[in-house]
Amino acid sequence: MKKVSFIISLCLVAFSATVFAQQNESDGLKALESENYATAKEIFGALVKANPADAMKWFYWGEALYADEKFDSAKTAYQQGITTTPKDAHNYVGMGKCLLNEGKKEEAKKMFDKAVDLVSTKETEIKVLIGYANISADKFNNFEYAIDIVGKAIAVAKKNPKVYEAMGDIYERKNDGGQAMNNYDQAIALDPKSKTVLTKMGKLWLDAKNPELSLSRLKEALAIDPAFPPAHRALGDLYFQTKQYEKAKQELDEYMKFADQNFDAKVRYVKYLFKAKYYDVTVQEINKLLSSAPNSYLLYRLQGYSYAELDKSADAEATLSTYFQKVPADKILASDYVYYAKALLKTNKDSLAIVNMKKAMELDKSNSDFVKDILTIYFKQKKYEQVTKEFEAQINNGYKADVNSYFLAARSYYQQKDFVKADSMNKVITQLVPSSPSGWIGRAQANVQIDPETTQGLAKPYFEKYLELVKIDDPKNKNNIIQAYSYLGYYYYLQKDNAATKSWFEKVLTLDPENQQAKDVLAGLK
Repeated sequence: MKKVSFIISLCLVAFSATVFAQQNESDGLKALESENYATAKEIFGALVKANPADAMKWFYWGEALYADEKFDSAKTAYQQGITTTPKDAHNYVGMGKCLLNEGKKEEAKKMFDKAVDLVSTKETEIKVLIGYANISADKFNNFEYAIDIVGKAIAVAKKNPKVYEAMGDIYERKNDGGQAMNNYDQAIALDPKSKTVLTKMGKLWLDAKNPELSLSRLKEALAIDPAFPPAHRALGDLYFQTKQYEKAKQELDEYMKFADQNFDAKVRYVKYLFKAKYYDVTVQEINKLLSSAPNSYLLYRLQGYSYAELDKSADAEATLSTYFQKVPADKILASDYVYYAKALLKTNKDSLAIVNMKKAMELDKSNSDFVKDILTIYFKQKKYEQVTKEFEAQINNGYKADVNSYFLAARSYYQQKDFVKADSMNKVITQLVPSSPSGWIGRAQANVQIDPETTQGLAKPYFEKYLELVKIDDPKNKNNIIQAYSYLGYYYYLQKDNAATKSWFEKVLTLDPENQQAKDVLAGLK
């Protein structure tokens, strides 16, 4: 949301900074442009108190509040502006933006139409503001309307770089990088010194995996204004993505130097520190902030994540436990449960880890890797029924099991003496990895139990395939190989094939010279 608020505020600077001569107002617009929303709120809040009859003061205050995601307060400010001056179009746009953000599309459209009716057909600022408003509502965005109305602004202001910048912003928000860059190119051709467009081009080139061009544009932006926070932040992102972590940290420090020094700005700073993988510094900075904001769940989240990344599992567990006591239920992320579950696993709290793994999967099915972890925990605890129940439930829920999960299920069915299901699980393993001995020995052992008297010889082909694939000289395979040799020897004994019987039991004795069964059978053949 703040990304869109940023580009809206840039539009305000372009269309309005020359209109108002008061230094405080210019400072407020500059603060919006620099993403220093707390400063902008303070400036415009003071201007509203000093000039309560001025509709534009209410509008600017509303924009600062909206940029800081204080949507209800912004709506109140816009409404006051409408009440103060019903024929000024700006606050109708602001009110429409708030309504659209609430999903009230028809009511929002009426506000936008009212704003358009109050200005001439050649007016551009209101059209551009409406365009931005229609890309600021996340899931309620209306890109077609935004493109159409900004297109009308371009038709009457072809020499104004800001209308092309606005169109570029709309396409960028729409994830159409090609059209976005085309419009930014037109904007920069008209205003080569636009730090805002250069910064946006730098971000777009980075998204397009072209760090060289991104670096060039961002450097140009900072040459124009070395104190422009968004460019420093974007450059930090570039260095982070190209694994130049020291430079990333330097740019984040520069960003903080020119950004607001309020709490929200400092929280943004620790977010970037975390993103740049400076986990130890993230923890240090958060400790400083917690003294003044002990109930900030976001700080506990980032600190818990950082401890986890630093492999300080006990600290991660304790911090995230505190986090869950403070965070509103509707603000919990799947990643919160992921980090907490992993920390709990490392501190040997398996049962609680499972609870959080399941919560992570409920919020985001992409965390299905946890299924294998859950099955492994139950298997190690010898809770075989739990393994198979969980496996079946997850399969029914669409889980795409891997070989390891099928193996755990197969062994657990076997331990519960459900040999038919054990065989079916091992059959899948042989299909997934036919070159692995694991599935074949599993099928053989299950079929030994299904056909305990060996009257049908059900296990024979699986033992034979196992012996074909297994490493005979590997000591860890010794017991299974002896079982295979013994089974095949007994099978041929029942078939009265003495030569084959002798051959297989002699193989048993090569691995286990004291094997009594082999000795007895061979003695009986003499």
